[in-house]
Amino acid sequence: ARTIMDWTSFNVAQGETVIFAFAFGREIVINRVLSGPININGSIAGVRSPGFPLSSFTAGGNVWFYSPQGVVFGPNATVVA
Repeated sequence: ARTIMDWTSFNVAQGETVIFAFAFGREIVINRVLSGPININGSIAGVRSPGFPLSSFTAGGNVWFYSPQGVVFGPNATVVA
């Protein structure tokens, strides 16, 4: 229900999409980068899905980001959660 993912970097460029699939809407994933800033200029989606492939889903789940150096959402960033 709660997950912490440690990354050496986490960047999403314009035109890229990262999808986090959850079984339930109350689940949380924290994406943590301790060595630099997080830059998001593409799409992030948190979805509830009954299974894979993600042919049928609704928005759901909680996607969090943490970096002591900051989290930057660029002008092209989109978030669905």
